[in-house]
Amino acid sequence: MLLPFLLFFGSFFPTAEVPATGLQLIFELEEASERGTLRVAIFASEADFKEDQATYSNNQSVNGPGDIRMSFPNISSGTYAVAAFYDRNDNQKLDRNLFGVPTEAYGFINEPASKWRAPRWDEISTKIEDEELELRIVLKKWSAR
Repeated sequence: MLLPFLLFFGSFFPTAEVPATGLQLIFELEEASERGTLRVAIFASEADFKEDQATYSNNQSVNGPGDIRMSFPNISSGTYAVAAFYDRNDNQKLDRNLFGVPTEAYGFINEPASKWRAPRWDEISTKIEDEELELRIVLKKWSAR
């Protein structure tokens, strides 16, 4: 007898929800060949960023230059860093030359202060708390930075 009562009235009690946002990323790719893949990683903490452990990730085929849209509909509000690169040869890694300089186009949610070192978390992270947010990331080669 108690079970029907709880089932009926249980729906009127508020439930705690984690705020979520819909994140729409627009990647501007100026130079692209007929093939390749856009690879995106979203990091939820500085520790995850340092360990290269993405909280969210996605890949999308590229069919030439232009804007590429990618949606992440259920990201909890918080501070995130977004890193992306255009994997021109589909080898699933950011190619580098003999000196360690990236040879494929890449970008972050914020442009780091220097191209001569790895970016710091505080340079490339941003707070995401809006219900719907649209951010643009420009992917460029190292030489164009």
